[in-house]
Amino acid sequence: MMKKILKRIVIGVFISAIVGLIGYAIFPNQVKSIGKKVVKSTKQALIKVRDEKHKEKYKSFKPNESSVWGIDISHHQTGINWDELNKNKPYFVFLKSTEGTSHIDNKHRVYKNKLDELSIPSGSYHFFSYSTSGREQAKHFLNNTYLKKGDLHPVLDVEFKNHMPNKSNVINNVNEFVEYVNNELGVTPIIYCECDFYYKYLKDNLKSECIYWISDFWREPKCDYVLWQKTDKFRHSAFKGTIDYNVLNGTQDELENLKLK
Repeated sequence: MMKKILKRIVIGVFISAIVGLIGYAIFPNQVKSIGKKVVKSTKQALIKVRDEKHKEKYKSFKPNESSVWGIDISHHQTGINWDELNKNKPYFVFLKSTEGTSHIDNKHRVYKNKLDELSIPSGSYHFFSYSTSGREQAKHFLNNTYLKKGDLHPVLDVEFKNHMPNKSNVINNVNEFVEYVNNELGVTPIIYCECDFYYKYLKDNLKSECIYWISDFWREPKCDYVLWQKTDKFRHSAFKGTIDYNVLNGTQDELENLKLK
């Protein structure tokens, strides 16, 4: 069924491209506007197909024994059955802690304490905002996250949004965040992003070396990564609905290298 849908989408895109090329020669401005809408609708259709495929694949999926796997959660995950999580423990969990310079996730500390009780290694992430300085965001993150020995390295979550600021602004503020954390903790944060974001903004532009947690729901990342977020359609008996599923590009022993000393 999925193959038929994909085939129809590909055929539709091909026909649209031919028609678009002919139309562009006659009405360039009008076709340019229509072309953007076609690209957007095609992308949405492909994502819908991908999501349906992931729902089917991950509804009864069980990580294999060799996978060092984990999840990432926030206040959006409620009613967690901690006994079930203890029965089927992930190797690691990342929790949202802060965002921008004012937001604090109201479940972070509660969930962090629960994970500590279950002896599940956990880390915390900051969701980056482009409206305030990287330095001020790093201060807010560290002041409200209460990191300790044994926690996983902190994470900076940087993502595309509509109407991105100019490239130098992004690079400067990400550097501010990374350098502030490095100066305070003696480690650089793990950076969560997509490969496209890495290539556009981060590659060869950071003052200090970082490792990457790459989100790619289509295929194995084409850029270097230590962590890979594979899907947001994973099911675990401890949670209502679906959650994000991640794998470490390494062994359980190598996970120890990601812990604060």
